[in-house]
Amino acid sequence: MKTILIAEDEASAKTLYMAALSSRPDWKVVFAHTGQEALDLARSLLPSLALLDIRMPVVDGIEVCRQLRASTETSKIPIIFVSAFAQPSAKAAAEEAGGDAFVSKPFGVKELLNVIDDYTQVAPPKQLRESAAFKNAAAATLGSRTSRRTR
Repeated sequence: MKTILIAEDEASAKTLYMAALSSRPDWKVVFAHTGQEALDLARSLLPSLALLDIRMPVVDGIEVCRQLRASTETSKIPIIFVSAFAQPSAKAAAEEAGGDAFVSKPFGVKELLNVIDDYTQVAPPKQLRESAAFKNAAAATLGSRTSRRTR
């Protein structure tokens, strides 16, 4: 079972998340109401994915992301920002903090599920895809496929 941590303080947004994620019985959804609670839950649960709002009480989503990326235990958790603050500066701050993706509110259910699937399926998270080891492994795999085709 995959655990999805959602840091969201608005009740209406929580309802939308539950409606969107109810079609996935293999996902356990855990809500954090503040940024600090999101940090505490991420450290204890090590979720498969975290959805963070930018504006959160106590600690904002950007700082939550920075702290998760700074810890070896939580640095590989895929982080998707879901926020109504979709200005280029907010997206840049989310990316700079280490976010993997950004979804603007209001979001479409299909859009949200597609992004979540991108980071919870077999495909590795962005940090791994960009690492030299992954690129070398991908090139080796591609090379072996190419050599099989040319035989």
